[in-house]
Amino acid sequence: MSAPDAKPGITDVPLLVYQPLPAVTDELYVVHYAAGPRPNGYAPTPPVAAIVVRHVLSGTNITFATFTEAEVAGLPHDEFLTHLPNLERDTLSAFTDYATNRPRAMWVHWRMRDAVFGFDVLT
Repeated sequence: MSAPDAKPGITDVPLLVYQPLPAVTDELYVVHYAAGPRPNGYAPTPPVAAIVVRHVLSGTNITFATFTEAEVAGLPHDEFLTHLPNLERDTLSAFTDYATNRPRAMWVHWRMRDAVFGFDVLT
């Protein structure tokens, strides 16, 4: 039983158990993603708008984002949603290349509300 499921007056609710964080090594990365707007006719799952990766040991962040892909392609702002499926594919492809080149990486993800809040708390 979790705390939200507890009935009024019950005080012996077990604590939630979380897996321990891995050791901080050069191979440790934290990953966070943000969902983007869902254009008309888009799949029920919102598209990935951005993925932020933090190398924990150095504190370096790298961002893979649909808006960055749009800027590189020189797309006008009013055409962004029209091209979103391709921009999302390019964003996911860039992240996949990054992750594939780090075969020994340990990836951590947790329910962050936003990248700044989450990384600061994790640190």
